[in-house]
Amino acid sequence: MKIRHIKPKHADFNAHMNLLKTAFDRVPSRKAEFLEMKRAVTECDASFYQMSDGGGTVRLVSQIRDNTFFVWGMSGKGLVSVAPAIIERVSACGYSALEFVTYKPGMRRILRGLGFVEVERVNRSGGTETRHRLMIEGN
Repeated sequence: MKIRHIKPKHADFNAHMNLLKTAFDRVPSRKAEFLEMKRAVTECDASFYQMSDGGGTVRLVSQIRDNTFFVWGMSGKGLVSVAPAIIERVSACGYSALEFVTYKPGMRRILRGLGFVEVERVNRSGGTETRHRLMIEGN
């Protein structure tokens, strides 16, 4: 597993950040939400990573919220192949849970398959937002 921390000062920061826009394509306030996430990374309130292995490459922005590793946005292919490494890192850091929010039915299926539990569902005019959590044992 190859993990790269993408910092705002990197020359390719904006190019990588723009690849995350697809994570917000079903969010009713997509532009505002994306800009809020980008601001959080720029101000070091959130972290931006690229993770890759033979099965794919994903980019994700995460933030620690109440001892939970919250994935704010993610794009790419191969979540199923990189998920074990993400879970392992989250556990090694001592966080109690890993959490995602999505508007995409396909992402819901993937998260359920990885053992995540839907903990919240909100129907909005633009679609259904769901929050999924994976509790980390021993933390």
